[in-house]
Amino acid sequence: MFDIGWSEILVLAVLAIIVVGPKDLPVMLRNIGRYTAKMRSMAREFQDGISDMARETELNDLRDLKKNLSEVSPTQQVKKLVGEAIDPDEFDAMEKNQRALMEKAEAAADKFGAAPVASAPDVLAADAEPKDTDSMKGTVDKAEADGKTAV
Repeated sequence: MFDIGWSEILVLAVLAIIVVGPKDLPVMLRNIGRYTAKMRSMAREFQDGISDMARETELNDLRDLKKNLSEVSPTQQVKKLVGEAIDPDEFDAMEKNQRALMEKAEAAADKFGAAPVASAPDVLAADAEPKDTDSMKGTVDKAEADGKTAV
């Protein structure tokens, strides 16, 4: 730590014997040891106090996090995210535009005598119905007989 060699220690010991004297040297070394031990114990207490404060802070943060997580359920989070993603006013405007277009299409169909326009659920239901494969097979056979290839 201090990078002191044996020769430097020997010089310090000789200096201490000369300055303090051989009679009082053991008492002085004992006092230095006590003060060193007190400083180490104070430093250890300080470190322990800082560590305790850090643990308390972490525990308080964890308690707050647990409280926040228990207050918010997954369904509330999904509703919040969906609510932020879809602007209700924009959704209402799109729905009104779709209704207006459907009404115009129905009016045009009535005017020209065409079949009424099917709504989206009706179209989806019609697509889900099974097709008549026998009538389609006859069309393919007839096209092949004429020399045309059916795609």
